[in-house]
Amino acid sequence: MSRIQQADPGARRKVIRTLILSGLIGTCAIAAFGLYEQALQSWLVRNIDSLAQQASAVFIGALVFASPLLFSAVYYFSLGRRVMRSQRFPPPGYAVYRDTPVLEGRSAIRRGLVMQILSVILLSAAALLPMMFVYLVRAVVDPS
Repeated sequence: MSRIQQADPGARRKVIRTLILSGLIGTCAIAAFGLYEQALQSWLVRNIDSLAQQASAVFIGALVFASPLLFSAVYYFSLGRRVMRSQRFPPPGYAVYRDTPVLEGRSAIRRGLVMQILSVILLSAAALLPMMFVYLVRAVVDPS
C-alpha cells in the first residue's frame, strides 16, 4: 500500500483563492471583449496595413497573451525536474491541497518525464503563437 501525503490547509486556501481570482479575471476579460468587440474589429480593419508593417508590435502583443502559457510551461518543466531528482511525487516540501498518494521510484520518474515532455509541447505551442499572429496579419494584407 502506498503512502498518502496529507492535504495542507494553507495550500487548499491558496488553490481556492487562485481559482476565484482566475475566474474573475477570465470573466472580466470575456465581458470586456464582448463589450468592445465591434470597436476592436473596426480598429483592426482600419489599421491592418500598418499592423502588417509593424510585425514587431504584433509579435509583442501576441507574446503578452502567450506569456501565461510560457510561464506555466517553465513551472511544469521545473516541477518535473524536481520529481525526477527526488524520485518522489509529489516532491519533498511540496504542499498538496488534497490527500495525495505518494509515488516513488520508477513511477515518479515516469511522471516527472511526462510532465517535462508535456511542458516542452506547451512551450513550443506558446512560442509559435506570436509567430502565427504575425503570419496571419501579413496573410490578410497580402493573400498572394
